[in-house]
Amino acid sequence: MMRTFGLILFAALVWSLPLSATQPAQPANNGNLPSLHVESLTLDKTAYAVGETVKGRFTLANGSPGASGEIKYLVSLVEFDPTGKVSVGIYGRIQSAPFELAGISRKEIEFAYPITAAPSGGNLGIHIRVAMKDGAGLAEAKQPVEVSGGVAMVRLLDGFILVNGQHKYGLQDSPTVGEADAVNLLLTLSNPSKTDMEVHPQVTLLDRARNKVVKAAAITGEPVVIKPGGMAAVRIDLPVKGLKSRTYLAEIYFADQNGKQRSSCYYAWYTVQERR
Repeated sequence: MMRTFGLILFAALVWSLPLSATQPAQPANNGNLPSLHVESLTLDKTAYAVGETVKGRFTLANGSPGASGEIKYLVSLVEFDPTGKVSVGIYGRIQSAPFELAGISRKEIEFAYPITAAPSGGNLGIHIRVAMKDGAGLAEAKQPVEVSGGVAMVRLLDGFILVNGQHKYGLQDSPTVGEADAVNLLLTLSNPSKTDMEVHPQVTLLDRARNKVVKAAAITGEPVVIKPGGMAAVRIDLPVKGLKSRTYLAEIYFADQNGKQRSSCYYAWYTVQERR
């Protein structure tokens, strides 16, 4: 069963990609990870419009003698730099439920991915990422596509987590904080378009281990208007009080006054430690 994260979010900081390509992924652990490969990724078309659904399939192969353990795959629309090698944005994704793949075996997988947003004129592709349940990356593949109906997007120039107004951490550093700590996201956006852009932060908080939305979390951030060619700083307050001792993933994107996605998706990790 596929899980769709709405407009979500998603463009990404990890895959160990640059900040502007913010993809959620935990560092690979030092254990014995299975040897997985994505083979024969095919799509039903090479060109789509925003609002259409990509139908595709791929083969996932396990070259290890033992079972893979719990794994998942993610399908995203990704924007690449001119070389086609570095991700600079993600504009939505779907994620499978965890499953296992037997040793020395293959599994044919079909997927349907709805295109909810895209940048105008982007170098785009459908990206498959296979990971352990905890996020450790195992395999990936991509297929270039053209998407019409895209719009101008604001760009992320810089971003970090600020704890108690003085300690700075990267978005993927997952600082450990206590119930009394103040945790903020500070993001710097640019507007490469020729018109003013008013954007509103849209934030979802997920319990990373359970991959579930934390519905009780109240997350706030003020809208900003960015002039053509200009920049703006955005501050978003992240919840801490009342959360259990776990690692949380904040998924962020920006939308215009009509709710239309106007940025890639960005991610920030932090760990809450309850007072004993």
